Amino acid sequence: MLLNYPMYLYTWTAIQKIGAITVHLNTAYKGDMLVFTLNLPDVRCMFIHKDYLPNLLHVKDCLATLKTLIVYPEVPEEKIRNLNMYHVKSF
Repeated sequence: MLLNYPMYLYTWTAIQKIGAITVHLNTAYKGDMLVFTLNLPDVRCMFIHKDYLPNLLHVKDCLATLKTLIVYPEVPEEKIRNLNMYHVKSF
């Protein structure tokens, strides 16, 4: 869930180069629709813009396979500290 910034294009290109599969999300998704869209394809890693982080935090306990979260741009540590995931990185 990234905005239309150059970072989106760089991220998408890098994901394609390593052979991973991208799942494009409507940035307006919240609640059950966001959970369904992330759980259906077994999403394990997510790049997310800090503006959409609150949408994800509301449903974090319902996400079965999401283990890695990469937040852009950098956010304060206290906003992402309590996520129950293996890896959370903000840059």
